[in-house]
Amino acid sequence: TGSALQGGDITVTGATGDWTGAGMTEGKISIHKNCGRNTGEWMQGGEIWVGGRIRGLGRITSGQIYQAGEAITGDALL
Repeated sequence: TGSALQGGDITVTGATGDWTGAGMTEGKISIHKNCGRNTGEWMQGGEIWVGGRIRGLGRITSGQIYQAGEAITGDALL
């Protein structure tokens, strides 16, 4: 909850429970398997990889979103 990084990456494997307000200015978030709830995640530059389900993605100002290997661009997802 509320974890933030500037540079680097977050890799989540297995059952992750809840993510709330996780933010990064640079880097990559990798989420695999059961993601649980992802709320208010945002990035400025970087990539988000989703290998399962993701709900409630706040805003992404720059970067790429991959869901099941497919690139989705734009500020709104789901």
